[in-house]
Amino acid sequence: MRGEELKELSIEELKAVEQLVERGLNRVIDMKREKIMNEISALERKMANLLENAQALFAEQGQSCESVITNICGTDIAPPDRDVSDISLKLGCCSIMQYLYSSKH
Repeated sequence: MRGEELKELSIEELKAVEQLVERGLNRVIDMKREKIMNEISALERKMANLLENAQALFAEQGQSCESVITNICGTDIAPPDRDVSDISLKLGCCSIMQYLYSSKH
């Protein structure tokens, strides 16, 4: 139905069209929400796998994940000769690693 055709509809017919549009929009919103939740779940599974792989690598080298986090995040993060993007990346990695480690323990 086009906009020009709406002018010819009665109030009851317009209400019916409005309800159809609302139901359709709600279905779209629900599908979008479901897809986002599925993507979040998939990313959480990937993060868990990455943490497990990282822990296995650290164990092979005789280090714990916690000691690696401390070594990475406990150092001076703002030396004057460092690029700001490097600092942001480091902070982001620390946050992710700490979150992953704390969610597993």
